Amino acid sequence: MKKNILLLSLLCTTVFSETFFYNNGKKVFLTPHENLIRENSSTKYFKTRNNKKIGITDQIVVKLKKDTNINELLKKYDLKLIKKYSKTLFLVSTKNVLDALETANSLHEDNATKYAQPNFTIEVIKR
Repeated sequence: MKKNILLLSLLCTTVFSETFFYNNGKKVFLTPHENLIRENSSTKYFKTRNNKKIGITDQIVVKLKKDTNINELLKKYDLKLIKKYSKTLFLVSTKNVLDALETANSLHEDNATKYAQPNFTIEVIKR
C-alpha cells in the first residue's frame, strides 16, 4: 500500500509540475534533455514540445515598463545587475541556474515588467 501511495505521489508531482517559460505572452513547455544534462554545469538543457533544444543559465533578460526602478526589482527578486542595454532593458542574474526559470516567470508576471525570459543558449545546427 505504501508503495502505491509513493508511486501515485511521484506520478502526480511529475505530471502536475510543469516547466515552462513565457514567449510573446504564451507558455512554452519544457522537458529536461537527458543527453545534455551535465553535473555541476552552469547551463541546464531542455527540449521544447517541438523538439527544439535550449539551454538555460542563471541570466534573465528583463524589459521594464516606463517609470519602473530596476533597483526595486533587483531587491525584490534577489537579483544582480549584469548589464544595462537601455533605460528599460536589462540583463540580470540569479544566484543559481535552478532559480532562473522560476524567477523569469515571476518577473514576467510582475506588473512592473513588459517581459522577462531566461537568456537562452540554443543549439546551432551544422550544415
